[in-house]
Amino acid sequence: MAKLRLRFEIMVAAGIVSLVPLGAGCSSSAEADDAKAGATASTDSALLVGGSRETVIDSIASIENSMFSTTGRLFLTGDDGVYEVTRDATGALHATVRAASSGCKFAGIAETRGVLYVNCYDGTNSSVFAARLDDAPTFQKIYDLPGVSLANGAAADDAGRVYVADSTHGTIWRLAIDPVNPFAVTSREAFSTGNLFPNGLEVFGGNVYFTDFVAVKRIPLLANGTAGAVTTLASQLTFFDDLHVDDSGIVVANYLFGSVEGLTPNGVDLLDTASFGFSGPSSVLPAKGRLGFADRDLLVTEKTANRLSVFHLR
Repeated sequence: MAKLRLRFEIMVAAGIVSLVPLGAGCSSSAEADDAKAGATASTDSALLVGGSRETVIDSIASIENSMFSTTGRLFLTGDDGVYEVTRDATGALHATVRAASSGCKFAGIAETRGVLYVNCYDGTNSSVFAARLDDAPTFQKIYDLPGVSLANGAAADDAGRVYVADSTHGTIWRLAIDPVNPFAVTSREAFSTGNLFPNGLEVFGGNVYFTDFVAVKRIPLLANGTAGAVTTLASQLTFFDDLHVDDSGIVVANYLFGSVEGLTPNGVDLLDTASFGFSGPSSVLPAKGRLGFADRDLLVTEKTANRLSVFHLR
């Protein structure tokens, strides 16, 4: 997610002026939950779920995105770099720098065909870095995105194409990767345009899912590789950040309300955590027993607290 100020300015420009910034206007978590319930476009009532939050990694500046690789390795991005989280023989968790920032801020990360791709932006231009998913991934810049001031979320499809959320221009770009050389981008096309603020991206089950500022949306990948019609699955007067999609549904980080929300694949609201339980949640991943976490744990990056937390669902 980009800076809150930028998002708030875009929201005002879009005419959505009744929403107050994080921490203002609500004197309690209960009042904030009432506001969420009143703002949502869905008539379904979500189950408010409880649990306990535990900090597992801290001091990652403006921690942004998270991803489990196909081999179960956990990667994080933040302003200063790309990190891999590992657990040692004593059970302690460590964050190892896999790429250090050299003037840009790392954001979305994706994997395809054994290669990691990550976006990096400097407020004027952006670029894409890549590394093979070996024992110690070494990232190198492979592609420039001139004029793309905020390359945000990233995703990849089964055909080996990489998707980039261009938040400030409302575009989702699709990059074709050379099938022989995974560090060469052969073409770029606008997969979807005219969006408000595309942010989190995920490709799953033949669809591209993304958060678009106040909404969670889905675009089918048609047989000819083009984009189908955009469907809004959920909308709310908030700032949605990154999301994760799998067979069980969708989980999304609600940055403004400091919570995590769960949806069915068709957007029916299933569960919410309490408002302001997290400090600027920017991404969320179900642990599913990986890296020694419990099956029901949720991993949440908290951007304004510079930390990765695990939320133990009760």
